[in-house]
Amino acid sequence: MQGFSNVQPRNQSIDLIKIMAMCLVICLHTTHQYLTSGINDIIFVLYNTSAIAIPLFFMVSGFLLIGRNSASYRYSFIKIFKTLKFVLLMVVIWWICQSLHNGWSIEILIYNFFGAFIQHGSFWMYWYFGAMMIIYLLYPLINKLYLDKKYYLITLLLISCIQNIAFIWNVTGVGESMIIQTFRIWNWIFYFMIGGLLKTIGIEKRIANCIILVSFIANIVVIDWLSPYMATSFCEYFYSSPVLILLAVFCFLACKDLSIHNNIIIANLSKLFLPVYTLHPFVIRVGEHFPEICFNGIAFWIYVTLATLALSFILMKIPFVNRLFDI
Repeated sequence: MQGFSNVQPRNQSIDLIKIMAMCLVICLHTTHQYLTSGINDIIFVLYNTSAIAIPLFFMVSGFLLIGRNSASYRYSFIKIFKTLKFVLLMVVIWWICQSLHNGWSIEILIYNFFGAFIQHGSFWMYWYFGAMMIIYLLYPLINKLYLDKKYYLITLLLISCIQNIAFIWNVTGVGESMIIQTFRIWNWIFYFMIGGLLKTIGIEKRIANCIILVSFIANIVVIDWLSPYMATSFCEYFYSSPVLILLAVFCFLACKDLSIHNNIIIANLSKLFLPVYTLHPFVIRVGEHFPEICFNGIAFWIYVTLATLALSFILMKIPFVNRLFDI
């Protein structure tokens, strides 16, 4: 990022959704350790509401990609290649820094590169890229379906049925815990396709806000009610919940048509999305060593968010780093 720009041809309402998702995913990763049960606990409410972050990521991708004329397998393979190159560069840079201190091990490099896509190693957060690469392989087909809304909606309905089965399985058994997040592809394809569908849907803001409020309350109540029957407190097992889907969809709808133009803050914060997503787990590790910072879940979330934004902003002013995060 070379300073602030005054001309913003981008859809800044979508940039705002990206910024919101970016902050909420940090909330997911900073507040869970402070989680206690009960709807009267603010951390419980905050953490489980932040579950919409990952759905919003995939919905933004679908909104931006579906309906393009460039939806070819060549485009998909280029995106996959760029993703692999980016992850490899990140892992190699980290590996060199680690090796200078701890000694050289090619096994660590290999483990962290391949592990990144399946939620293992130091770059576990890159499982998202693993899921997106699967979606890129399906992207031309999804885009073709989009041309005929009837088949598109039928496909969405079928995937929704799979989601409902997965959700019931989560509540009544081991469920999706047996499957690495990368490969819970029914969730990611669903949100990706929903993002494309919402390109052509608008809603009155008053109605959207009412639905958001109702689904926000319902989501917390449902999670509080069902959590005792589940073997985990992680909200990732509610991504297929109809109530969470409703909350994510209407939050997206409420934001996507906001009239935002030439907002310098949004324009520049949106450019920090990828470095923030990359760096925040490492900022969390540092913060955990300081009790005066991590004494409280909300304080820890604010610290990690502000520190990561500041670090990302500084790094992105370096031309090499700026190019590095351009995928």
